[in-house]
Amino acid sequence: MNDQENSLLAGLKSGDPASFEQLVRTYSVRLLATASRILGDEHDAQDVVQDALISAWKGMPVFEGASSL
Repeated sequence: MNDQENSLLAGLKSGDPASFEQLVRTYSVRLLATASRILGDEHDAQDVVQDALISAWKGMPVFEGASSL
């Protein structure tokens, strides 16, 4: 991970809402494009991405950082 990801991860692990906003801004476009291609439906893709980001937020306390965000 680079310094920017490390900083974001530290903020996420501390429960910083601004870090969650940054996570959404940084990764949601790419996630949405991938989910849309897989699911073939924009609304379903939006729901899946929202669920994934919320799950990531909730799972941060146990995320060890062994992989990139």
